[in-house]
Amino acid sequence: TRRTMFVSRSPQTCALGAAICGAVAGGAFNPAGTLPASGEGQGRVPLPAFEAALDALTGVKPERYEPEEHQAAVYDELFELYRTLHDAFGGISSEIPTGAVMKRLLALRDRCR
Repeated sequence: TRRTMFVSRSPQTCALGAAICGAVAGGAFNPAGTLPASGEGQGRVPLPAFEAALDALTGVKPERYEPEEHQAAVYDELFELYRTLHDAFGGISSEIPTGAVMKRLLALRDRCR
């Protein structure tokens, strides 16, 4: 993707995400303290509540990982193979051929050694 990668400061990002959802749903970050009771938006938490929770409870470590351009072609090919498998196994289409994926992965591995 050629994007800078940041590392979450939390070692338990999945648990943190669940805790954030619980805190927002419980009204901890909703200025009114409650969810809309009726009418449009019933049962929906306002987006600003999630933004406030994310600002308060999340962050990244100072180190970052920059893409290495000389390896970009390898990552591009891996991503293409990932998309093939995603679309084939994810129900996007049953017509996507997957027979060559393993051979291409092995060839890519051998080229990178």
